[in-house]
Parts: sequence; C-alpha cells; structure tokens
Amino acid sequence: MEHDIASLHTIRGMEVDDSGGKQVARDLIVQAVKLASDLASAEAASIEDERALRLAASAALQTANALLSTVAFQCTLVNPPADTQAQLDGTGVVIYRCYHSPAHEWDLNGKPRR
Repeated sequence: MEHDIASLHTIRGMEVDDSGGKQVARDLIVQAVKLASDLASAEAASIEDERALRLAASAALQTANALLSTVAFQCTLVNPPADTQAQLDGTGVVIYRCYHSPAHEWDLNGKPRR
C-alpha cells in the first residue's frame, strides 16, 4: 500500500534536530512510519493473522518513536515544546501526536487533525 508521508521538516508546528549526522535517523523514521501504516491497514485472512499484523505494526511504531526521540521531534505550537510520537488513532490509522494538553495531531501528510 502506498502512502504519501510528509518530510518531518515540512510539518507546520514541528521542530526537528537532524544535525550531526541525524539525517539517517530522519530517513529511517519515514520508512518505519510507512511500514507501521502499511501493517496497520493490511487485510488479515484470520484472527491469528490480525494479531500478527497488529504486533508487527506495534513494533514498527516503537522503532519509529525511538528514532523520533533521536531527532528531538517536538511540537512547537504551544510553549514549552512537547515531544511528539507516532501512534495509531482510534480507527487504526497512524498519526503524529504531541504530549501537550490538549494534544495536537497530524496525519502522515503533515495536515493538522486537531
């Protein structure tokens, strides 16, 4: 499944530190988020397959979030900046969500959701 995933630098209200060779991490984040999104939206033939796909999607999200922390992916819409992670929303779609209260959310194209 093909997804159009925005470059982390193009998302309004986000700050990314990819200095000192962190560009590799930034590129791998996009791959991990895309993998998680593909796995989360894949059709399962059975309950066992569904569980395996969800577990794989969760592992891909954990990898993406570990990499997001290396580039200090933060929401700057409100001070102080807050860390942001990739996660599944209530419908199983991968989004970016910050830790502000109330939280800000973006789809993978960088469009604000709220």
